Amino acid sequence: HNTINSGPDLLEPHILRSLSNNKATSIHTSCSGCHCVVLDIDGNAWLFGRNERAALGVTGTDVISENAPRRVTASDLGASKGTRFVHAACGKNHTLLVGSDGQVWSAGMNNTGQVRILH
Repeated sequence: HNTINSGPDLLEPHILRSLSNNKATSIHTSCSGCHCVVLDIDGNAWLFGRNERAALGVTGTDVISENAPRRVTASDLGASKGTRFVHAACGKNHTLLVGSDGQVWSAGMNNTGQVRILH
């Protein structure tokens, strides 16, 4: 598993320099799960934070650093061309992404069906 060293607590707001060239439209976070999704004007999702139980959809990694957030597009997940992410939600150990075509993608812990795939 990949881990990063904990840095000092930040006692005042700071700029996330890794996302400074992106224009965010919304930010979604989980206070108990410690991970974030930032949606930008192009419909991309930028994922970072604790990835416990693959809450951010990445296996084999405990943490995705905010210094190198993971960029995900709807087409990366199999959506048709032109589909953009328009909303997201974060739980303690899971994440949901909503596409402009109405599709919903889920990742993470599924012990009570919170990311269950419906047919």
